[in-house]
Amino acid sequence: MINWGAPIWIYLWLAGMAGGAYFVAFLDDLFTRGGSRQLVRWATVLGIPLAVIGVILLVIDLGHPIRFWHLLVAFRVLSPMSLGSWILLVWVGIAVIMTILWWSEQPLALMASEGTVRSARRATRFLSWFELIFSVLVMAYTGVLLATSNLPLWAGTVLLPSLFVASAASTGVALLIITSVTANTIDKGELKLAIGLVKMRFGLTKLKSAI
Repeated sequence: MINWGAPIWIYLWLAGMAGGAYFVAFLDDLFTRGGSRQLVRWATVLGIPLAVIGVILLVIDLGHPIRFWHLLVAFRVLSPMSLGSWILLVWVGIAVIMTILWWSEQPLALMASEGTVRSARRATRFLSWFELIFSVLVMAYTGVLLATSNLPLWAGTVLLPSLFVASAASTGVALLIITSVTANTIDKGELKLAIGLVKMRFGLTKLKSAI
């Protein structure tokens, strides 16, 4: 039987929010052809502390920090804890590098050549796609883990990972809306997106309950 305490539940919420915010912001920026660059930056920067807190909560749940260290130095694909820890840490690592590159744009523009600035921007765009992939993994990982368990309530269904993704995306949109409201830059598109994701989440919940 799976017995998760409060640290794990909070970790799932925070990590899902971080991954969901970046996922939604990236797709919005992609489909608007660069119209949500600031939103992507907010999602990346805000996601770092959320994910770090999630890692800390994982350490707390393990009880002994040395156990978490073992998860990092001995990567095991078949170990759910090891795999989940590495997914989250890689997500944080990419986010930190992207943030540093963004913050260095202005100094580079003043001190470096135009070619160097373009290279930094290309590196950021390249990393952003990897961050998207790991955002999906962060959102869906726990759902996949539960779906492949032997508990009859949710075993062997693709609906659970979908529910986790929809839930993470909706909480991520909520984070972006709060940020946009604070910065006074919210638009109708973000509100429609939020409503759509919330409907998707509750629709998947009802569908899963009916099975």
